[in-house]
Amino acid sequence: MLGAQTSSGEDFTINGVAFPLSFEGNGVSSIAPGSLLVTPSELNFGDVPVGATSAPQAITLTNITGAAIAIADAGGGIAAPFGATNGNCGASLAAGASCTLTTYTFSPTAVGAQSGGTTNGVNGALYPLVVSGNGIQGMNVTPSLIDFGPVPVGTSSAPQAVTLTNMTAVAISVADAGGGIAPPFGATNGNCGASLVAGASCTLTTYTFSPTVVGAQSGGTTNGVNGALHSLTVSGIGTNGAPLVSPTITSAPPPGGAAGTPYNFTVTATGTAPFTFSDAGTLPPGLAINPSTGAITGTPAAAGSYSVTLTAANGILPNGAQAFTMDIALAPVGSVTAVPTLGEWGLLLTACLMSGAGWWQVRRRTTSGWPAP
Repeated sequence: MLGAQTSSGEDFTINGVAFPLSFEGNGVSSIAPGSLLVTPSELNFGDVPVGATSAPQAITLTNITGAAIAIADAGGGIAAPFGATNGNCGASLAAGASCTLTTYTFSPTAVGAQSGGTTNGVNGALYPLVVSGNGIQGMNVTPSLIDFGPVPVGTSSAPQAVTLTNMTAVAISVADAGGGIAPPFGATNGNCGASLVAGASCTLTTYTFSPTVVGAQSGGTTNGVNGALHSLTVSGIGTNGAPLVSPTITSAPPPGGAAGTPYNFTVTATGTAPFTFSDAGTLPPGLAINPSTGAITGTPAAAGSYSVTLTAANGILPNGAQAFTMDIALAPVGSVTAVPTLGEWGLLLTACLMSGAGWWQVRRRTTSGWPAP
């Protein structure tokens, strides 16, 4: 074997006397340095789709001498996601000849750059090798949005499919395909097998909508393919069988108000209920609209002229919209107390009191001897 080696504990005996003896040596190749050439020392597989395997790349052994050389211990394994296969080098290599020492491949299981290393051993000499590659997502999943539209309550929509397409020029393995979803939506696995040939498509998952209540509904899920997640949004409208009508705001534009004074106004709309009301943040500060009832309440915080846009939505386009200007006046500086008015009985009572007071004055003057005025 190659390398430094020692042996001890050996001895020989002369006339009954033991003489210890040790041996040392260094094993070297019978092949002169530079007799064999191993190339290359680095392999780069470039971009390879996840689930696919690259084309093989070879490590070549060349006898650069003028005589045949015996070959032993050729080739070297490697860890996943790279793979190695022994080549066609035999027991010897003729002068000037070459052979495939080892072939390597790259089979990424995840997206991203990956690398590894190994050594090819030939006749006790080690030849380092560095390998690298980049895993890419070669699958296209479409669509990312499914709208089932109106579906009567108690029934199910026609299924709609999410499709998987191999966008590359090589076959790709398919793993972990499909994605479930919560009611009122449903999912069924498609017909994608264990692999998909170059340029081919298959049904990854089919989805349905089975509403149990009236109104717009939505949901979401992900379809996982070879470790990559593809988001999907689904929506639909549960109906009671009546024609669907988009919303229209029927109430007049809300009136203005005054800063510091409580405000209350309810927006109304027609169309297929229920509605969702919103103002996109355009109402004066201090006021807010209830998304379910349309009631605008609160206390305006600042005077000014505000451009307001109100919207009523029910999932059926177009949405109802109303744009107007709302004026908020300054808060009153003070208040004036109203003077109460007297009715007929109040006037009669006042007259009686005044007459009584006059008679009393006359009597006092008469009884006291005051001179007549």
